[in-house]
Amino acid sequence: MFAVSLLVAINAYNWNESRLARRYAKKYRPAALPAQPESLPGDVSVVIPTISTEGFFGECLVKWLENDPKEIIVVTIPRDLILVMRHLGAIHGMPNANKVRVVTVDHPNKRAQLVCGIRLATGKLLALVDDDTFPVAETTLSHLLAPFEDADVGAVGGPQHPYIDTEADDDNRPYIIEGHQEQRDITMWEAACIRGMAGTSTYFAVRMGSDGGMWCMTGRTLLVRASIFKEDPEFESAFTSETWCGTPLNTGDDVFLTRWIQMERGWKIYYQDTPEAAVLTTIKRDIGYLYQIIRWKRSTLQMLLTHIFLEPGFWGLRRKKYPYMARKMVERLIKPTYTWICLIAWFFALRTHPTIALVIAMYHLDGYVKAYTDFFLTHPECRRHALGVIIMDHVPLLLEPYIWWTVNNDSWMTRDDSDN
Repeated sequence: MFAVSLLVAINAYNWNESRLARRYAKKYRPAALPAQPESLPGDVSVVIPTISTEGFFGECLVKWLENDPKEIIVVTIPRDLILVMRHLGAIHGMPNANKVRVVTVDHPNKRAQLVCGIRLATGKLLALVDDDTFPVAETTLSHLLAPFEDADVGAVGGPQHPYIDTEADDDNRPYIIEGHQEQRDITMWEAACIRGMAGTSTYFAVRMGSDGGMWCMTGRTLLVRASIFKEDPEFESAFTSETWCGTPLNTGDDVFLTRWIQMERGWKIYYQDTPEAAVLTTIKRDIGYLYQIIRWKRSTLQMLLTHIFLEPGFWGLRRKKYPYMARKMVERLIKPTYTWICLIAWFFALRTHPTIALVIAMYHLDGYVKAYTDFFLTHPECRRHALGVIIMDHVPLLLEPYIWWTVNNDSWMTRDDSDN
């Protein structure tokens, strides 16, 4: 009977959490685009760190230039300088092509590359952008700037959608070019990534609608007030010298920046969920996506342990008026143990009270069927990989023991981060 009671209690808790999430999501509203904005795209310095630069980078530069920022600073390493300069051919002939400049740092290190770009930036706002990410429209920057009308907002992010090269000739040209005759089917890995990104807008809306606390604003595109970094004498040292168990951190920059802006310096962070504020990001079509998951999960685990036990700590989060975030972080940290407890409870419940256990199982199955039906209706291109998508939904949980075992590993994994 204890197993059945435990299952009922767990499901009641999960139902209540789902109800709360729906209520918080309804509370969220994106910032309205002002008629006379205080901040314009011409106030923004775009900083793009890059190594092993991929074939669509030139198109990324074109799209950012079309938003007419103040400048674009590309930070690479000597090994890749010629490769990066070759990509600049895509912007040849654009009237504002002279806004792009390329600089180098001695060694591949994303944090050092970002610091170099931030030092050189002259705009009052910074857009820290990954080299595989670009805006959906010429007005994307304008929409991402809208929340800065609130003087308490220090950083802004927006929706991210997958950007898939579907052309059959595999020449790294971006997305679907109208009129192109031959197109390939997406791979299972791409379908899994589309599924993984499908719920991010709802996730951020819930966080904004609850207590406004963000675990991590994605580093794909993050707009920040330049003064938060450039006028703080402690920022550069803290950012570039952060370690984990004695290991200097290279990746996880977005985790640090979110904590620094929100927790250390007390600024608000805002998620601007409008179609015009979205960016597209390329995704891996092979097992490289699995390597990305591992790297992201390691950064998440480091973040959880830091936030809950060190800076600012669980009670510190609550004192900073982020009780929902604090509770959800604890839930995420104990999720593997929690899952095993559920499985054991199912095993004993099915032996002792099979009818009740099967009723609860049908309730769960109905939820799964609805979720996957909605996803495949929205993304019909993923249907042929339905089994792979379902399996990949559960792979991160299976990877948990490996993530804990290798949490000190900070390798890039999907890029060549050697000097030569």
